[in-house]
Amino acid sequence: MTRTLGDMTFAEQTDLRAAALRARRMYPGEIGELLHRELLAYADFGHRFSRDALIPGLATRILAEAQDSRVRGS
Repeated sequence: MTRTLGDMTFAEQTDLRAAALRARRMYPGEIGELLHRELLAYADFGHRFSRDALIPGLATRILAEAQDSRVRGS
């Protein structure tokens, strides 16, 4: 099976959804809700239309910040 631009693996979609949930916890209020909605929308269908790396980069950063906070909290 050949991947085309816009196709995402299950793992990539899962990471975006995890980032969406973490964003809501990390940034309470409207900012967290906006990040949550944008990440979920991108996971569902936005990746088909966007050719830049803004949202995947955001997801990576949120997951990294969550990991950093867990390490510091240990």
